[in-house]
Amino acid sequence: MRTRAPATPASATRSSLLRLLLALAICLGLTSPLMTQTAGAAGTALSNPGFESGDLRGWTTTGTAFNGAVTDEPGWGWGCCFNQQGSYHLWGFHAGGDAATGTVTSEPFTLTGTGMVSALVSGGRNENDLYAALTTLDGTVLYKATGTDDEAYRRVTWDAREHLGEQVRVTLVDRATGGWGHIKLDDVRVGTDPAPDPSQRGLAAHWDFSEGKGTTTREKVSQAADPISYVFNDAQYKPDSDPLWRPKNEADGVLSGALLFDGYSTWVSRAAAQTQLSTDGLTVEAWVAPRAFEWGDDGKPSVVVNQQDKAAKRGFCLGVGRHGRWQFGIGTGDAWYETTVPEQAALAAGKWAHLSAVSPRAREPSGSSSTASRWPRPPSLPAHGWPRPTFP
Repeated sequence: MRTRAPATPASATRSSLLRLLLALAICLGLTSPLMTQTAGAAGTALSNPGFESGDLRGWTTTGTAFNGAVTDEPGWGWGCCFNQQGSYHLWGFHAGGDAATGTVTSEPFTLTGTGMVSALVSGGRNENDLYAALTTLDGTVLYKATGTDDEAYRRVTWDAREHLGEQVRVTLVDRATGGWGHIKLDDVRVGTDPAPDPSQRGLAAHWDFSEGKGTTTREKVSQAADPISYVFNDAQYKPDSDPLWRPKNEADGVLSGALLFDGYSTWVSRAAAQTQLSTDGLTVEAWVAPRAFEWGDDGKPSVVVNQQDKAAKRGFCLGVGRHGRWQFGIGTGDAWYETTVPEQAALAAGKWAHLSAVSPRAREPSGSSSTASRWPRPPSLPAHGWPRPTFP
């Protein structure tokens, strides 16, 4: 699934979650191997980037928020999975709950390689008092990221190529108390994640579901590993098991491998703040192979991908309605626009189809200085989907 915005970003439409609830499969995989080396005198890499030593070796602390916070706990007890990399990670709540405050800072290192720095981050959302940051040696914040009020890790990636060759640090700051007053960190990567691909300029998000197994899927623009929620990730009356994946087959090309969704037990979600969408126009694409179609009570579609608050007339939704007629809706804050394909363009059960929806911004009249509503014209859909081989 791909979400594309124009090359010049603007403020994002907001809602709580981005969900995908049908089988999607696109393009080819892109992996980012973890390459870690022991820091030497030159300080070219972190010696303990994922806390796999089981302690804070290579890191220094102030306050009490992170003393004793390294843990191998896989989940928070009443929920499910942290999805940490390896065994150990840094969980601020484990040390002193939400009330404790403090900082933890890495040893200095020289930024090398691709110039990209990334880390798994989660915990409370508070940009001013609760965040992970890449800083200069004197503490000046170059880039930072807060949590999303969620314990499941997401990958945050900073494009720091302009600081190649400089000495920098990674710092975790906790000045927050009360509910969600903690933050978490794991798997810091220095100079190994790929730099942005110029050919993907304007691409806001892209999931290709090429993993073929596991409980996370990597979003290619941010390189974030988004958690896959599945009813048997934390099973009650049977052994835990991974979500259902379609086997890979290189002969299938773009359709090789897929994550299987049934409409209620499996979904992928991320906080709206993680994906910046433009207000100048939007294109949403997805490959889908529905096994059946829901009735769609109250005219509600089965969502393929959405980031919407329809009551507030904001966001967007690409979904499949009754009898396979797919539709796209988008809100400007002032109005909600929606379009549905004609009956002859309805999807066929058990066959792949490529869905593409476009919402352009209307051109202003020549000489006009008005600031019309965003996307004032209704969105558009292609005349039909393109059937592909049957879904096994």
